[in-house]
Amino acid sequence: MARRLVVPTLLVMAVVATVAGAAAPTLFRTPAVNRTHVVFAYAGDLWSVPREGGDAVRLTSGVGIESDPVFSPDGSQLAFAGQYDGNTDV
Repeated sequence: MARRLVVPTLLVMAVVATVAGAAAPTLFRTPAVNRTHVVFAYAGDLWSVPREGGDAVRLTSGVGIESDPVFSPDGSQLAFAGQYDGNTDV
């Protein structure tokens, strides 16, 4: 009887290990939207994509971490938080 349980037990353990090791999806929590573009933070940089869709373009590529983009009321300027040398600046 113990031999019959070995294979199903190994299968269950393999499935549990696979599910536990799967990466959680990345959610874009604070996108900034103006009339023409959506700007979002991903992997420590800011990216822009047209509202109609298309390829994302990296806006920042410094050594710090940029996040929380916000457009000005008229949509012409973009502010964001940047972590550089241990400080977070706007």
